Amino acid sequence: MTISSRPPSKSVSLSPFIRVLTGHRYTKALDAIKSLRKDRVAELKTEQERLESLSREKAHSDKLVKRVSDLNSTITSKELEYEEVKHEYDQLVQANKKFYEQSTKFREMYLKLESLQEKKTRCEEDLANAKENLQVVSGMACIMRVSHPQLTFRHCRYR
Repeated sequence: MTISSRPPSKSVSLSPFIRVLTGHRYTKALDAIKSLRKDRVAELKTEQERLESLSREKAHSDKLVKRVSDLNSTITSKELEYEEVKHEYDQLVQANKKFYEQSTKFREMYLKLESLQEKKTRCEEDLANAKENLQVVSGMACIMRVSHPQLTFRHCRYR
């Protein structure tokens, strides 16, 4: 009910009542507005705290995403470095294998050379011993019995 909807005669006589009623409604409305505002302010504070919490979580999440990205790039670079080092390692293994084979052949050749030199020395010594016991008989050279075990027979040949 508004004041304008009442007839003028009643509005003048009911005016204090309407004023009280209107004041009471106004007070109720103000209380409702205050209560609503108080609830809204509490909700706003809750939402602001939630927003701050979410923004902190987002910042933390962004840091973690960046860190994961950095770690992934580090992993990729380490994998590439691993492949390069593995390739170098494989080449060194092959080079070491060839070197070992060559050193083994060299050692075998060196041992063979030593044994041949020893054999040559023995043969030269045997030849020197044989020349000492050599006797020339009418155009024939004969080796007489020598104390060497390999030369225990008489060997003759014509010159």
